[in-house]
Amino acid sequence: MELWGPQAADPQWLPRQLRALAAYERQVNLVPDEPLVVSDDDSDQGSAHRLAADVTLRDASNDAESQHVCARTEDRPKHELPPGTGPKEVRTLVKQLQKLDHANVLRLHEALEDHAHLYFMYEQSSCVTLQSMLETHQWTQEDIVQISRECAAATAYAASMNLLHLSWSLSHVLIPTACAKQPILVKVFGFGLMGVIINDTTAPVS
Repeated sequence: MELWGPQAADPQWLPRQLRALAAYERQVNLVPDEPLVVSDDDSDQGSAHRLAADVTLRDASNDAESQHVCARTEDRPKHELPPGTGPKEVRTLVKQLQKLDHANVLRLHEALEDHAHLYFMYEQSSCVTLQSMLETHQWTQEDIVQISRECAAATAYAASMNLLHLSWSLSHVLIPTACAKQPILVKVFGFGLMGVIINDTTAPVS
């Protein structure tokens, strides 16, 4: 791939690369082929409880490292989950996501559920989406190359952990505000959700 050619200055070049990543991931689709039975047993009608016990979410008000504590929360209504997704599939996904440890991957700290929703809580990252930055920021060729490389690094790492994205969009690429100029540090959000939490590649994550 020629990253330094004329296409690097094309404002649509990066979106095309992200779509190409999604197309490639679909070719090596790791989403289970056989649907699993959704459990209708919803005995827990009380407060939200944790889906996995591998990571304990710290209290930001009492933690000196609160800037790293999850503040980004995504919730999914259970009735909108894809057919075949049950408690086992969600817990398996959560455990996989909690193992991801890469500079370019937004880290999941914990997931909780109540009788109606799933809640995914990610690391604190005061950031802007690449989509919003495209509207206000003038990109250099070096910027585009760096963002592309970091997205590719995140994708390759997640794939090595058997997690694909399958729903790439510019809103899934986060740039911390502290890095809005240089050096750029990309955080990619949304690995593993397609087919388990989200139905199709056109559905929004939040």
